[in-house]
Amino acid sequence: MATNYTYTTGIPVATNTPAQDQPNMAVNTTSVSQILSTDHLTFGAATGALTDGMHTVIHLKDNGGVTPPKVAGTGEVYSNDVTFNAKTDGALFYQSSTLAGNTEIQITAPKAYSSALNGYSFLPGGSIIQWGFENTGSSGSFAGGSASGTVTFPLVYPNNAWMVVCTPYWNTAGTAPSVAGSATPNGTSVTTTGFEWQFNSTSNKYRGFYWYSIGN
Repeated sequence: MATNYTYTTGIPVATNTPAQDQPNMAVNTTSVSQILSTDHLTFGAATGALTDGMHTVIHLKDNGGVTPPKVAGTGEVYSNDVTFNAKTDGALFYQSSTLAGNTEIQITAPKAYSSALNGYSFLPGGSIIQWGFENTGSSGSFAGGSASGTVTFPLVYPNNAWMVVCTPYWNTAGTAPSVAGSATPNGTSVTTTGFEWQFNSTSNKYRGFYWYSIGN
């Protein structure tokens, strides 16, 4: 990487003898092989299949926050700087020249996921999904009746929290509850940082609820 290969244009020169141009032609030929070998399988690398020229890895020069110009009739994949979850780094983008309006789609983001029980992940296009589990009591116990509390999102949404969905969870030991439980978010309380919830049931078998949220 970060290598400048030597290449002389305009040869062979019509007025030169082959001996005069041969040194530059030899360097050019070597440079072609060296350029091909950067991120690719180069000449003679085939191992029983036609693999010469295939990528071994793809390196993209970061555009430093500047969106590249559209090229008619093409789609472009490129890297650009973005700030997400308090970290500025390169992210992968796709841009189409055939669609009107905003055709730039962000595919990845830095520090874009947490695989914990209460976690989050970035979705292509800029949406964020978050999830978690909440106890309905101080130690996961629920005596029946109602309970309430507040969930703090693992990640603060940069712009909007669009929705929250809750699903009651009951202890898998023994039989299922004979009556349903309901876990509901207070819609007016949903913000970019979390939401208030209400849990109701006459059964004491419920231990909490799972939730997920989508925003951007």
